[in-house]
Amino acid sequence: MIQQVGYCLTCNVDREHEIRVSGFWEQYENYRMSTKMIIYGKQRLEELKQSLDEVKPYYEYINEDGTTERWELPQSVEETKADIQNLIEVGTKEIQELEKVRNEAFDILKENNLEHYL
Repeated sequence: MIQQVGYCLTCNVDREHEIRVSGFWEQYENYRMSTKMIIYGKQRLEELKQSLDEVKPYYEYINEDGTTERWELPQSVEETKADIQNLIEVGTKEIQELEKVRNEAFDILKENNLEHYL
């Protein structure tokens, strides 16, 4: 529990109870979930950017028994790069939307002096 939220179970229950009682649970929840989704999304975007640079027409793999397999892309390198670039653009827009939701939730929590619960 401490690794996920930074507090032991008892402390987290106390903190979240105060947020629920104050009536700002939805904003707290939006902030927490958006933050996790942004982190995950940025990690995936970095992986996509790396794979964009490493696209090649075929890949060879060595199996446990020493034999090799060769896998070819179902489409051209240019088409694959275009697909990956499209995923990066869509993902970037989605992260920007999530950041907006997170920032709005943070602003509301801050206005009500609840930012220390984050």
